[in-house]
Amino acid sequence: MKRIAFVLLIMAAITASASAYIFTFEVPSTVNKGEDIYLEGTSNFPAGTTLKLALYQQTGTINELERNTIIIQDEGYWSTNFDTSELPTGTYKIGVPTEYTTNFGSSSVFYQMFEIIDRTSEIRITSPLVQEYNGKLAITGRSTTRGDAGVELLVEGPYGIVFPRQWISTDSSGNFNEDILIENDGLFEAFFYDNKGLVSKVDFEVTPGVMTPQQTTSPSASPTGSTVTVMQAQAFSSAESPAYFSVKTKPGILDIYTSSGKNWVVCYVGEDLVEFTVDSHNDNSAEKVTIPVEGGTVYVKVYPADESESGYVTLYAEGASSITVSNDAREFFSDSAEAKDQQSGPEIWLSLVSAFIAITVAFIAVKRQ
Repeated sequence: MKRIAFVLLIMAAITASASAYIFTFEVPSTVNKGEDIYLEGTSNFPAGTTLKLALYQQTGTINELERNTIIIQDEGYWSTNFDTSELPTGTYKIGVPTEYTTNFGSSSVFYQMFEIIDRTSEIRITSPLVQEYNGKLAITGRSTTRGDAGVELLVEGPYGIVFPRQWISTDSSGNFNEDILIENDGLFEAFFYDNKGLVSKVDFEVTPGVMTPQQTTSPSASPTGSTVTVMQAQAFSSAESPAYFSVKTKPGILDIYTSSGKNWVVCYVGEDLVEFTVDSHNDNSAEKVTIPVEGGTVYVKVYPADESESGYVTLYAEGASSITVSNDAREFFSDSAEAKDQQSGPEIWLSLVSAFIAITVAFIAVKRQ
């Protein structure tokens, strides 16, 4: 009988651990060519655990293209990303290689399928792709799908963002014309977006030239003429799993605003640790918050107003020294307790109950001997 009791104790330990580790993630069903796929989430694996996520192409056979290492951080947070800019259109999947799934519980997600689609033909550039430096970058062209609904434009240069992501106007035929103020030559990348995400990325080369002094001011410049640095971070967000950010500030005014495309709700905890919620727009416009700061840290939570929606949100910050995706930031919000409870899924509780029952039976069996 003592042998049976020992087996029950072993079964209890196995029951408590075999189904305890849950790992889940989401990938959009379609990804526009050129978009990075940002993945992040939480798991109940111990901090320091190393896992892998791989990108596979489905072309009759399954070909592994890339494998990223994931290291579980404090409170189970992890993140990684895959670049699709060099990938052709087609069917792909992101999954956990089988050698890393041994301890996964049945509620875990092992892989997600998605399609890469090419929308680059929807943006036609008519300005030269090679321009001589004269203090501005001319971006003219046409959207074949938007008409007068406008497009979003983001321009990055050799030293960061020179034109933060924002909507620009188009006429009834979809034509647009923007002169972007720049301070140096080099390679510039123009990203065009609409409500469905990235449409196209276009590279411009600005060669050295003679600059003609101009009195024009940039929309991203301060009244003194000094350039305002716009920082950004991106994370996946849903109503059940909001995106959390930590923004380290400089003394002065902090402007934070979201990408558009969804009706985002912004909650923030300022340096005085008071929580505020901003939902000024009931459409897909960007939400913006402007607050005075003294050089501390502001914590931001972003989630979609519609509980059925989810997706990647980019948070921009002007007047900040850094902005990072930070799962630790959730503890500063009023619903942090609820968020922590969600980590303890029913499968973990079931395993604990099973373990308790098995240990109790084993104890009674030993007691009778």
